[in-house]
Amino acid sequence: MASCKALLVCGQMRSGTSLLANFLNAQKSISVHRDRATVLFRDQHKVSHPLDFCCDIPLSQLEAIQLSIDKNLDNIFDEKEEDLKHSLSHIKKKYRIRININGSSNYRDIIHQCLDKMANAGDSYVGTKVTLCEHNVQPFLSQLDSKVIGIVRNPLNVIKSLVSDNFSDGRMAPLASTYIHSWKRGVTRLLDCEDNNFLLIRFEDFVSDKTKTCQSISSFLGLNIDTNIEELYDYDLPWGGNSSFQKNLTAIDDSVIKRTSELPKNLQDEILSTCRDEMLRLGYAG
Repeated sequence: MASCKALLVCGQMRSGTSLLANFLNAQKSISVHRDRATVLFRDQHKVSHPLDFCCDIPLSQLEAIQLSIDKNLDNIFDEKEEDLKHSLSHIKKKYRIRININGSSNYRDIIHQCLDKMANAGDSYVGTKVTLCEHNVQPFLSQLDSKVIGIVRNPLNVIKSLVSDNFSDGRMAPLASTYIHSWKRGVTRLLDCEDNNFLLIRFEDFVSDKTKTCQSISSFLGLNIDTNIEELYDYDLPWGGNSSFQKNLTAIDDSVIKRTSELPKNLQDEILSTCRDEMLRLGYAG
């Protein structure tokens, strides 16, 4: 990590975190992969994440961290293999991360090890994209040589993107409320983060005006960010996310159509009342 900074891309689910991570990963001198080391930045697979990265952690937890890192990659490639109907073991092997358990005593050691293994020669930044880790942004900034880019999206569209037909008859309404409060809690933490090494961007601005958003990112990272990247890759495979620049939010399959169906009015009202202050701060409500 002596030659490059740690970079974390964060935000709520369905807020454009994968789009941003894959876009940054396509840039020269930046390596960012989605969810490759999620456990390093939020609790996962029964591994508790300390706010103090420098505190000693027992061997059993170090072993659990390794298992979680392995499981994340397995889950990512299981989904890809199911979609493509063939093995991707040759690609997955390339992205395996093996940590030196005996040579580590705390989370900062583990983070440095993992990011070193994720970096390519000549990188200025190396990192990962993780959702729902806003509570660890400030410790991450204060305890590592790092930068964080947070991305936010209008909660009306976030919740709409997360829901399915089951919401229309009320069966999933309690879960919708959980999503709404998660958005409010996470976005509030990002809005309240006052650090020169933190940049907050809006998903809507990113997909509607790449040039302006990339100018902000370029200034923030001190790098030349190429705006003319249309074809994105995810772990060496073409990525056709429904929010890619080429598709520009156009539904590309039935699942996306369902995720963009109209929200019931009671959920719209709950979002507008619960998240009103944050939406005003972000320019989402008049």
